Amino acid sequence: MTRTTLLAIAAVCGVAAATPALDLMFTPHAPSGSQARADEAATQAITFEEPWLRLNIAGRPSAGFVSIMNSGETDQLIAARSDAYGRIELHEHSMVDGAMQMRAVEAIAAPGGGMVALAPGGYHLMLFEPTGAVEAGDRAPSTLTFESAGDVVVEFMAQPLGGGAKKKQGGHTH
Repeated sequence: MTRTTLLAIAAVCGVAAATPALDLMFTPHAPSGSQARADEAATQAITFEEPWLRLNIAGRPSAGFVSIMNSGETDQLIAARSDAYGRIELHEHSMVDGAMQMRAVEAIAAPGGGMVALAPGGYHLMLFEPTGAVEAGDRAPSTLTFESAGDVVVEFMAQPLGGGAKKKQGGHTH
């Protein structure tokens, strides 16, 4: 029964709508209506191609790469996490005064109707503190958090040094 139907029955029976027993029947739940549809549409607008992570020497940070397609409105990748790593940061390689430098960034734009590549020599995920041994072919489910789309799960596959989904660009390693 709907809340409206129960309230109508309560009114006919002379039960006050504020009766605690009646209020206990209605508990908060996930968003519904237009907000739930908007949240679902934002999440579905984000898709991934060729997620992979580079294996490195034990105890050293690694890096994760993926192409992020966004068929919706412009969004921002703002965080990442995985049970396979203790900490993940968003990073960028860029040329500064003729030298390649790497730095952490607060967010990575995922343009509406477009794509952003997290690739060697550019934006990437910096993976710290592996929680176990990671070998070539292992999969690392990870959650990427977007400002609008929220949490979206993607599974990265571990590739050996020099490997990767596509030919390595720039030749820079971590």
